[in-house]
Amino acid sequence: MSPLDDQLRAALHGRADVLTPAADPLAGIERRARGLQRRRLAAAVTGAALAVAAIAIAVPSLTSSQPANRPAQVAGPSPWTLDAAKPWPYRGDRAALGELTDFKAAWSARHPGSTLTPLFGRIYESSRKAEVAFVASGGSAGSRYGFAQATNAGPMIRYDSPLAGGTGALPFALYGDEGVLQKIVVAAPGVTSFEYAGDGTTYAPMAVIADGVAITGMAGLTAVDQLRVTAPDGTVVFQGNAPDGPSDNATPAGTPANVLVSWPERGATLDAATKKQITTTFATALNRPAAQANYRPLYTGTTADGIRYSYGQAWFTDESAAYDVGYSTRPNAGFYLGPPTPKTPEVRAFLLGAEKGATTNLLVVIPSPRTTQVLYADNATGPFRPVNGRAVDDGVVVINRAFSGAGAGVDRLQLLTGNGDPATDKIFQGNVVLLLCGVKECG
Repeated sequence: MSPLDDQLRAALHGRADVLTPAADPLAGIERRARGLQRRRLAAAVTGAALAVAAIAIAVPSLTSSQPANRPAQVAGPSPWTLDAAKPWPYRGDRAALGELTDFKAAWSARHPGSTLTPLFGRIYESSRKAEVAFVASGGSAGSRYGFAQATNAGPMIRYDSPLAGGTGALPFALYGDEGVLQKIVVAAPGVTSFEYAGDGTTYAPMAVIADGVAITGMAGLTAVDQLRVTAPDGTVVFQGNAPDGPSDNATPAGTPANVLVSWPERGATLDAATKKQITTTFATALNRPAAQANYRPLYTGTTADGIRYSYGQAWFTDESAAYDVGYSTRPNAGFYLGPPTPKTPEVRAFLLGAEKGATTNLLVVIPSPRTTQVLYADNATGPFRPVNGRAVDDGVVVINRAFSGAGAGVDRLQLLTGNGDPATDKIFQGNVVLLLCGVKECG
């Protein structure tokens, strides 16, 4: 994943242009609030100030069929390898198969004629949402494998990748209910040895959760972390890089270099009409043809009071840089145009304008996929504190941020990776206000 960009705060200068878009509300659906646990992404309430609706979140590129950092499979067929024509039997919670019809429909829309066969499924304790790992064959897509999750926005295909010959294990990196990035490996029934090396060299056993299926919640240093799967007869059926996150992150032709291709799209599905509204408003703001504008959301969600919003990157096909942009249905806070996105940030943030008479704005914090904890300090010098805010979709954190009173404008964020030790695992620390700058000035 991308390293800490020491120039993040210096690169973000100038305040947002606030434009008023046409009244075309997002059709995104509010997703479930995530339960919080020891290693969840978190943040605390209150803080300081900007009276404008400001944003600054970076974004990956358009939907993909190829995971980032795809691990290398151990070559050659063996009794432990996966054949799409003769898949491994299903394991896990059979109740997860209740979503299979919807998963198959979502898959068929991508790959007509392809048949999806589930390999493993489970249902999360807190959300009661199902997820299924699968293999698929038929149609023009050939043999593929993937992972589907049920969400409040409908079925989501989180992985969609070609199945290579000699594949002995299917590795995934997915966010759980608690906002923790989990590494999941599905192998043949009977495989019991699953190991994870967060530092790339020191292997430790993963937790086996079903026959031939293991998991770890340790995010590790995702640029170097490794997986190793060994069959009972000593055959190493898989050894290679652990995937960093959900793989909907291809880079289409003409995508600027600063589009964050390793950051998955999170939150609700953005409908085509709203996406068009955003690109049209972006083009109007810069006096360019709307036909040349592109937009890819990093996060799309809905507030508790029904305000729908999306934040991501927008760019023109003939330019080399993408801009931070945001859209919301909050009156007088509709569209935000930020500066060009830094190439390797660890966090972006979006500030929704408050209703009349309110004392807080809603600060939406979107960390890089390798983040394991988000801490917040509502002052300039005090300690960082975990979680008093809400961890929502896929590690995104929401904070009620004060915009007036003593200390306004001096609140800070701290992001940790790996085991979350501030002494060794800090990947970002800085003032919130510097993440909320637009193209004209900074508050």
